[in-house]
Amino acid sequence: MDRIIVEWLGEFVAAHGPFRRVLELGSLDVNGTPRAAFVGTSEYVGVDAREGPGVDVVMDTSMLWHWSQMKKFDCVVATSFFEHDRAFWKTLPGIHEHLKQGGWFVLTVPTLDFPVHEYPGDYYRFTAQAVREVLMEGLHGVELFNPLWQHPPESPHLKCQHMGAYGRA
Repeated sequence: MDRIIVEWLGEFVAAHGPFRRVLELGSLDVNGTPRAAFVGTSEYVGVDAREGPGVDVVMDTSMLWHWSQMKKFDCVVATSFFEHDRAFWKTLPGIHEHLKQGGWFVLTVPTLDFPVHEYPGDYYRFTAQAVREVLMEGLHGVELFNPLWQHPPESPHLKCQHMGAYGRA
C-alpha cells in the first residue's frame, strides 16, 4: 500500500473521525494496511476472502449483506479492493447494509493507467464517473479525488495512478 494512501486516509480521519467501529474490505495485509490511519478507533474489523495478517473474518464480500452477526459501522474502508472483487455489484448492498446512517464509506481504486496486478485476480478499472455513479451510489456529499494526489513539482514525470472518494450514508 502506498504511504500516500495512508496519509490521505489519515487526513480523512482527522477531518471526519474518529470512528468508533471501522470495517475494512480486502484487509489481507499483502503490502501494507490502512489500519494505522484510523486513530481513535475502538473496533476495527478486517474482512477478506483469504486468511492471513489483518484478516479478522474470512468471507467472500459479495455475501456481506447476509452476515447477520455484523453490526453497523461508522466507517467502511476499501483501499485498492474493488479491482479484485469479481462481483463488486454484489458487495455494494452489503456495504450499505452495514453502514450506520450518517456513516462514511471511503475507497481508493487504481486509475485506468495502473498496471494489471493479478494477485489474487485483477478484473476492473473504474473511471471517475463509475466511482461517483456506481460505487458511491446512494451516498451523500460524495467527494472525488482524481488523481488522489498531485505529482511533486520536482518530479513532473511521476503520475498518480489512484483516485479516492468518500461519501455519507
